[in-house]
Parts: sequence; C-alpha cells; structure tokens
Amino acid sequence: MLSPTYLLQQLHGGGFLDIVAAGMMLVVQIGPIDLSVPWTLTATAMMATAVGGRLGVATGLAVELAVCLVNGLAGCLSARPVDDLYPRR
Repeated sequence: MLSPTYLLQQLHGGGFLDIVAAGMMLVVQIGPIDLSVPWTLTATAMMATAVGGRLGVATGLAVELAVCLVNGLAGCLSARPVDDLYPRR
C-alpha cells in the first residue's frame, strides 16, 4: 500500500490540487470570491473523461472556455460594479 509508485501518484495528484488551492486563496484574499473554481474543474474533468482520447482534451478546454465566458459576461453585465460590492480596505 505504501509502495514508492503509490506515493509518487499521490504526490502527483496532490501537487495539482495544491496549485488550484493556492490560486483560490489568492482570489479570496484579493477581493471578490469566485466559488466556481471547484465546479469548473469537476465539469471539465467529467466531460473530458466522458469523451476520452484526444477529443477529450479539446472538450475539456471547450467546457472551461464556456464557463469562463459566462462568468466574465455575468460579471461585466451585472447591475452593480464589483467595486461597489467589495470596497477597498
């Protein structure tokens, strides 16, 4: 169970999650909280896995792009600017 191969696999998976967690931490500290990161990662991984192969990578990127565009447009078109919602400290 604690073979070197298993431990390396765990470090590989944990490293990816550490990078995502560090990015989320920076977003939370800087200002507006974006809680869509875990959901976006999950949707991208599910779609890429469902399609599989080389087309799976393209599908994952397409899902990621679509979610980012929707989030960006929703933020730009909202009735209140972000500065009003999150005043500077």
